Amino acid sequence: MALQIKNGSDLKVTTQLVVDELKRFFDAGTAVPLNFDHLSDSVFIKNVDRIITFSNRAFRDNFSSGKSTIGMRSDAFLQESIEAVSEKTDDLVLSGVDKLEFEHIGFCHDRRKYLFRTYKQSLIENHHEPFAILGIARPIQELRGEDDEE
Repeated sequence: MALQIKNGSDLKVTTQLVVDELKRFFDAGTAVPLNFDHLSDSVFIKNVDRIITFSNRAFRDNFSSGKSTIGMRSDAFLQESIEAVSEKTDDLVLSGVDKLEFEHIGFCHDRRKYLFRTYKQSLIENHHEPFAILGIARPIQELRGEDDEE
């Protein structure tokens, strides 16, 4: 089954919703549980060692066939095409870039090729050890062509 394709231009709306909820989470001393399962965009958080410390249902469904990714590095489950971009953008965030939004091509668990719009933000200034990198990914177009499978 193909991923749900959405307009990439309103990713900022989802991003603001997630960032606002994270602010409430940090302000509450993490007593409020995080839950973004109602969102169709993939939401994930990594620590400084790039280990997944949080993911929503869309992330698990899109990138790990519904399996939990908590405690895993993304190279253990992401397709190579997405992992390469993930690693480079994690490097940017961990080296001091506060926010970035970019488009990239990659294969998901369904072995189809997509154009994604992805947002990443540093969470390091919140001083909450398990949370260093926020990511939100949205498939904005399915790409078909001769190299449809990785």
